[in-house]
Amino acid sequence: MLKEIRMSRTRLILSLTAIACSIVIAVTLGALTFPLKRAPLAAQPKPIPSAIDGQSMGPSVDRDSIWTDTVKRGSMAVQVRGEGTIVSGEGSANSVARVTLPTSLAAEVHAGQGATVNTRNGLVKAHVIQVKEAPTAETGSVDLGFDGALPAGVGADHPVDATIDVGELNNVLWLNRPVNIEANTSKPVFKIAADGTGAERVNVKFGRASVQTIEILDGLKVRRQGNSFKHVRLVKV
Repeated sequence: MLKEIRMSRTRLILSLTAIACSIVIAVTLGALTFPLKRAPLAAQPKPIPSAIDGQSMGPSVDRDSIWTDTVKRGSMAVQVRGEGTIVSGEGSANSVARVTLPTSLAAEVHAGQGATVNTRNGLVKAHVIQVKEAPTAETGSVDLGFDGALPAGVGADHPVDATIDVGELNNVLWLNRPVNIEANTSKPVFKIAADGTGAERVNVKFGRASVQTIEILDGLKVRRQGNSFKHVRLVKV
């Protein structure tokens, strides 16, 4: 009996050993047949050079991607702009452009002043017929009579915008107006150096503004070089 128990124990040990060896062999063959791939390393950002030849680098901008203009001295036309529609004139069969302006701008408009109406199908010269009472506390209404024929297809209720000439400033410094510059404000801009290789940040005081131009009161000037004027150029901020 004891002998049989010993033989059974021996068979059990041999069986477990055989199973373990089979498992090891199966795992080994599987690893050789289907090797695990190493997970790729995350892409590392390329460092931005902070210096060249031991000197720190300042910010650089592609010249073609910036807006520049030249400071000028002389007369600057003052204009106001409003949007509206074409309507029938009061007491007349003729069409007029009725545009809306902020009250502060409408106060500068008077009968007889010249204007240009953009019909989206072409520009038409016009003149101020009358300035109507403000429909609200914030806006006023201006009727413009056309000096020429309207383009084909332009009639009543057609949307328009108009530029009205309200005056002129004489012997002033001015430049074409950047979109982010308001009248009677001070704002930093970049002045391109004389050699054209860099720009200097300067604070500029602006005065009267027109639709496309603005007066310079302080901070920039037209610089003289030899017998000619060397204009200062601006970079939009």
